[in-house]
Amino acid sequence: MVKTKFMIVTVLVVIVALLLGGEIFVRVLDKPDNRVCQTAYITTEFCEQFFEKKYLAANLDKKIYEGNYDPDLGWDKMIKKGRTRSGAKFAQKAAAGIVRVVTIGDSNAWGDEIEANETFSHALSESSANFEVLNMGISAYGIDQAALKYLLHGKKYEPHYVILAMNSHDYIRTGLSFFTARKPFFEEQGNGRWLTANTPIARPSEVYEELESNFLWRPRLFEYLRRTYHIFATASDSGNANKTFFEINDRRVASVLGMLQAETEKSGAKLLVVLVPGAYYFKNERTRASYEKLPIPIHMTAILADLGIPLINLFRELPKRAEYEEIYGSYFVKGKDGRLGHPSAKNHRQIANIIMDKICALPGPNKPDCP
Repeated sequence: MVKTKFMIVTVLVVIVALLLGGEIFVRVLDKPDNRVCQTAYITTEFCEQFFEKKYLAANLDKKIYEGNYDPDLGWDKMIKKGRTRSGAKFAQKAAAGIVRVVTIGDSNAWGDEIEANETFSHALSESSANFEVLNMGISAYGIDQAALKYLLHGKKYEPHYVILAMNSHDYIRTGLSFFTARKPFFEEQGNGRWLTANTPIARPSEVYEELESNFLWRPRLFEYLRRTYHIFATASDSGNANKTFFEINDRRVASVLGMLQAETEKSGAKLLVVLVPGAYYFKNERTRASYEKLPIPIHMTAILADLGIPLINLFRELPKRAEYEEIYGSYFVKGKDGRLGHPSAKNHRQIANIIMDKICALPGPNKPDCP
């Protein structure tokens, strides 16, 4: 009897020692959080919160969040000045004879790396005497945040046209609850309904304090083993893992765009989507064509086609107006390190021309001074 108890105690001690040893290995020696959480199209609450904590720790002291926090959107800019890039005051309704446009979206709409008067929104406003354009884009937004910003703050301006500028990253961001800061996240409620599940959103400093407290005592070993299993499982069956991701996110993105579409149709506004290119894909025709074979562009264009939302695909439109050498050489901002970044002022002027041509080709009233 004593021998049996001794064996049981010994086994329990060994198990506890192995668990503690594994936990120490994971936390101190292997430090797997970055590596284990990198698997494409697979995420867990642990990994998302790990990266959230890591990013906040690196940026909280840089004051990048001051004045930009928003409980519904995560972040915004010019919050006290109408939430447009110009900060100008606009009447709720456009003056008689004025065609009003609201542009929404990510950094391509906002105009990262260029001045406010170099964006396609500004170029549009100057392309016709009766055009009035409100730039309500915000850097790092997903499709969900762009749509929500319009529903919460943009529709009150009663535009005739709503232009959503987006790229492939926005599709991914729509499936995240954190990107540079905590953001709204749509979850499926059944019967095709999707609602935000995490609003109002806490301030970044409050989020960091909560995560710091939770991570101190949260076991890592189980998460490490679970993620390692997923890596090996998806290595041989990555197609199904990717398929599951796209099936869920397609429904999420379609629902968000559907809400935006319903609101614009209700008010009589016309919705246009502009798919904005990245520099790499304009090296030549081969690289350009390769983009349209990638999963995300295929899924994005299919969603828009199913909803019947007009698409301006700049991957096809820009090469009609300029040679690849010119596009790659001058249509994107070149950094000090030589890397190409966001669309340049020249690119934005061309984008404005393409949008203007599209609007002029649409049927119905409320037209600019079309050529």
